Amino acid sequence: AYMCVAGLNMKDGRSLADPGHHASNMANFCRDALLAAGQVTDPHGHPVKIRIGLHSGDVMTGVVGCKMPRFCLFGDTVNTASRMESTGIPMRVHASKATKDLLPGERWEPTGGVEAKGKGKMDTFLLL
Repeated sequence: AYMCVAGLNMKDGRSLADPGHHASNMANFCRDALLAAGQVTDPHGHPVKIRIGLHSGDVMTGVVGCKMPRFCLFGDTVNTASRMESTGIPMRVHASKATKDLLPGERWEPTGGVEAKGKGKMDTFLLL
């Protein structure tokens, strides 16, 4: 599993960037990742299929470790994005209502909601 983020430096003390701009960048990245994955095959010649989860919100960041430091993200936003991925459909982008609301110009397919561990039933959507 991999995690990609956008807008980590939004709150720089000088300005607050538009979260919709960062959500739009991530939606475009997700589409590109799906296209790229479709070009890759496994050792048996079958196309690679990936699931993508998308969520928007605040996170905390920090460097963890002394011998092998790693930059890490923490918080409910990270957990929710992970739930979007794990309950998603191969070769689709599964997004939370928080992200959908930031992208009113996008086309969405409602999923009818999913049960997310620790969150209950969540309204979720597939990016078209």
